Amino acid sequence: MKNRILEQICSVALKRSFKLDAKQKRSLQNMRECKTTRYGGRVVQCTKCGTIATVYNSCNQRGCPICYKANQKRWEDKVLTSVLNVNHFHLVISIPQVFTGVWLRNKKDFMNAFFECVKRAINNISKYYGITPGCIAVFQTHGKGMSYKPHIHCVLSDGGLTGNGDWMPLGTISYTRITDVIKEYLVKELQRKHIQDIPEQKDINDREWNVYATYYQGNVQKIIGYLAHAAKGVVINLNQELVENEEKGTFSYIERHAGKETRIELDKELFVSRYMNHIPVPHTVTVRNYGLYSNQYSDKLEKLQKIFPMEIEMEEAEFVDHCPICHAAMEIIMTLEPYEEVPAHEILCKIKLPET
Repeated sequence: MKNRILEQICSVALKRSFKLDAKQKRSLQNMRECKTTRYGGRVVQCTKCGTIATVYNSCNQRGCPICYKANQKRWEDKVLTSVLNVNHFHLVISIPQVFTGVWLRNKKDFMNAFFECVKRAINNISKYYGITPGCIAVFQTHGKGMSYKPHIHCVLSDGGLTGNGDWMPLGTISYTRITDVIKEYLVKELQRKHIQDIPEQKDINDREWNVYATYYQGNVQKIIGYLAHAAKGVVINLNQELVENEEKGTFSYIERHAGKETRIELDKELFVSRYMNHIPVPHTVTVRNYGLYSNQYSDKLEKLQKIFPMEIEMEEAEFVDHCPICHAAMEIIMTLEPYEEVPAHEILCKIKLPET
């Protein structure tokens, strides 16, 4: 069954003993009805062999393990048209684990405060080196074993515009400078948003303020593809076998990191609780653009893209339905409204025989 993972999650989450708030219940129901008549769809016919199929629309719910792939690819293609074909740094900004509880209780405000600190850090880099680089930042919450680990991925261009409008490469940056800014301002930003129960300094492990960096040379598509996983990916996808152990009351699945496979086993309610908490809060912006990659610099970015043209082949932005028999393109012969059934006689009337 295509949505077997969701059905297993729902069997636990919808029990009276398991507490979900209204937004989480709505999210779960949206995902459960992904690719069903609820969202409407289309009837398509193969232009080569005449095969007819019904395709239902996606729910586009954040965290959905059924339709995330298409949204991920669309996001990746869109971003590739708005970045420069230059070298980039990939920065993973990590904060002390003691802040996890603050995030769980104040998800939206905590994320906005964290982003504000990252923005300050990027502005600090800009002032120190005298240039304006481009930056895309993505907020993510999960670590290994579906653990809670709020962190931010940043893709930062190796270079930027000088005050004279010239391009100047960075070559290297001070990661300590970024860490120091995050460390200095995170608590201040949380206090400014009137968030309660902020950890005291004595409880904060200073060794856990970190920036992990990777340098991507001449491969902007690879780094944006990686970022797409953080921006539009899911905690558990349909390719991961979810095993239910009724006797032990657990779910287990396989995680893959750096080519290694690890089987994770969690109590059912703990699994579902983590799964739901990792779904971003509705109406929150989990991706932010700074510097050259912000709307403020769109005109200058367009000129720079002519100097650093993209040298990769972009796939079509629109996703075309392909025939399950001969894999040729299919064309739409009928559009379905939400909950609309497919009248067989109308489909037959719309059939077109393929050209011989």
